[in-house]
Amino acid sequence: MQTSGQVKWESPSNLAIVKYWGKHGRQLPRNPSISLTLSKAVTRTSLEWQAAESGQGKLLGFTVEGEEVEGFGSRVEKYLDSLRADLPWLNSVDLKADTMNTFPHSSGIASSASGMSAMALCLASVGVALGELEENSDEFWRLASHWARLGSGSAARSVQGPWMAWG
Repeated sequence: MQTSGQVKWESPSNLAIVKYWGKHGRQLPRNPSISLTLSKAVTRTSLEWQAAESGQGKLLGFTVEGEEVEGFGSRVEKYLDSLRADLPWLNSVDLKADTMNTFPHSSGIASSASGMSAMALCLASVGVALGELEENSDEFWRLASHWARLGSGSAARSVQGPWMAWG
C-alpha cells in the first residue's frame, strides 16, 4: 500500500446516439442511452495524493493545464464530498488534480462527461494503490463507471468504449 503517488488517465468524450430523457434517484437515467466515444476528443487528468496532514483529507488544488479556473475546483470538491461515504479513504488523503482537454471547453463536446470519467478512473487507480481495489478487475470498471455517473450522468458512457450503453 502506497502513502503517496500520482495516477493519470485519459478519457474520451462521447456522442449520444440514443439520448436519455431525465434522471431519477442518485443520477440514474429514466431510460437507457447509447453513445459512441470520441477517441480524439479526450480529457487527460492527473491526480496526486498523499497522506492528509490535517487528518481530514481535502482537495488541495485543481488546475486546468496548470492554471486555476474559477468554479472548477469547487465543483470537483463537491463531487469528492459526495463520494466520501463510498470511498472512506478520501478522508485520509489530500489530493491535487490537473486536467486538460484536447478540444475546446464549452464547444458542445461533452467535456463534463470526459472530465468526470477521467477523474473517476483516477480515483479507482488511487484505490488500487491503497489496496482497496484490484487493478483492471470487473469491480474496478464497475465502480469507476458508477463514480463517473455521480459526477455527470453521461460520464458513465466515457469510461470505456467505443460503444457504451447506460441504463
